[in-house]
Amino acid sequence: MTLQPRFSFPALLVSLVGLLLLPEPLVELFPALFGASLTLVLISSLYLVTEDRRHLIIGLGLALPALLISWWPGIEQYSSLSLLNDVLYGGFLIFISIRIFSYMLAANRVTLNMLYAAVCQYLIIGLIWAFVYSLIARLSGEAFTGALQYSDGYAIRDLMYFSYITLTTVGYGDILPVSSAARSWAMMEGIVGQFYLAIIMARLVSLYSRQGPGAASE
Repeated sequence: MTLQPRFSFPALLVSLVGLLLLPEPLVELFPALFGASLTLVLISSLYLVTEDRRHLIIGLGLALPALLISWWPGIEQYSSLSLLNDVLYGGFLIFISIRIFSYMLAANRVTLNMLYAAVCQYLIIGLIWAFVYSLIARLSGEAFTGALQYSDGYAIRDLMYFSYITLTTVGYGDILPVSSAARSWAMMEGIVGQFYLAIIMARLVSLYSRQGPGAASE
């Protein structure tokens, strides 16, 4: 199965960028806004697999429980549910990431949709690691140190920031991994980010050189 819906990736890209650019003061005034933006990411991600019933069932099986738990009132009081929520979100994003990567590898020419897919994949990698870090932080409150607020809604936003800073190898140092698990996953994220850029750039250049200029129009 290939991912064909023409407007899937632009919609997912807009929802991902919207999630990342949510203003902090706005989230403080309306805490549910972050959850709503994350829900939009999941819905637009699910659209990518609607053409295949088996993959749609798998996606729904991961996304629906995650949404139900995340919108559960007072979820922060139940540590086991919070842990499960991180696992479900991470698992769903990994599943979607595999589908996007498969699409890019199967493509035989560069199109605008493929370029959107490449950017979405990069952003999703950072989001996956944010939930991995959240899981690590819940299991050990001393896994990270620095400018990190350990409250449910804000911790994940701080960890998203740390994840993308690590993925891009900028490394400001305001949040630091302390535990061995946190350090190992931070190291792996930096490696994955660099390998992804190298592989995708090589793939795009190879396809583009074969089809010639002016062909990336879809």
